[in-house]
Amino acid sequence: APHHVDCNMLAALVLFLALGPAATNPNLKWMSFYGNNYTLQKDFINLAVAEGELANQFFSSGVQSLAPMPETGVYQRPTTRGQPSVLLPQWEAVIERWAGQLAPQFGNGTLRGVFMGDEICCHAPSCWATVLTPLSAKLQALLPPGAIIYPNECGDSVAPPLSKFPASITHVSIDYYAGFGPATPSGLNGSAEAVGTRRFVEEELYPRLQPDQKVFLVPGTFACSNLSYTTIAESDSAVAEKLEAYWAWADTDPRIAGFNPWHFNDRSHPQHGPPCDMQLGLVSLPKSLAVATRIGQTIRARARLALA
Repeated sequence: APHHVDCNMLAALVLFLALGPAATNPNLKWMSFYGNNYTLQKDFINLAVAEGELANQFFSSGVQSLAPMPETGVYQRPTTRGQPSVLLPQWEAVIERWAGQLAPQFGNGTLRGVFMGDEICCHAPSCWATVLTPLSAKLQALLPPGAIIYPNECGDSVAPPLSKFPASITHVSIDYYAGFGPATPSGLNGSAEAVGTRRFVEEELYPRLQPDQKVFLVPGTFACSNLSYTTIAESDSAVAEKLEAYWAWADTDPRIAGFNPWHFNDRSHPQHGPPCDMQLGLVSLPKSLAVATRIGQTIRARARLALA
């Protein structure tokens, strides 16, 4: 009798064999990004941050999405540094309506979970208990079993009184950027960021993880638009070196589930004070984009084989 050949699995196997050896971290399953660019990302990420028609577009190429949780009507960010965000009076009703609208896309697999937001509790560790715990518990009650529930935070929010991350969160990350210019403590040194992030994650995040929680890594994939400070070529080499260092770590650490680098597209306004505005994204860094593409395609190929 003739044998049925799954062409998608065969393609994944060919790509996997071309890209490298078997995974040493079986939990490394996701490649995402801050900033969507369907045309450039569809062939190497497998987890967009999108909902609605954009999520449908990504799913047409086999890419699932995390729906970005709304901020309006849910929480208010502080106006004073060190003060926590606060939940708004009707936050539960807003989340319930929003989750209800997402149900069809969860049902057909377009959505894989929720990205809760970026730095909601920055500079305020108490906010984990007052904001992220009730929000994540509500999402866990509303979303399908196994849905990803994931916030990214500032490093300084991971401190006492926080002893353990809320059990209703499935993944967590922090952003730590270093070595992106001559005026930084590490100079222009891409691997310095991976070394610093690893030290912080191992000392501060890992002791606070619940047994089933995993970590996303957030490499800084940006460059400065002030080209007299650092040239595109210099930034490109540093970011490529950084990505290689993060990959070497992630591929051997089973507590790491994926990547969510910041950021992909060029931004319309400065993201940081001078001398480096962090305004240019990975799209402007061809060497680094090639490294990120290789990493993403490797993760995707391994994930497909794991499902075979």
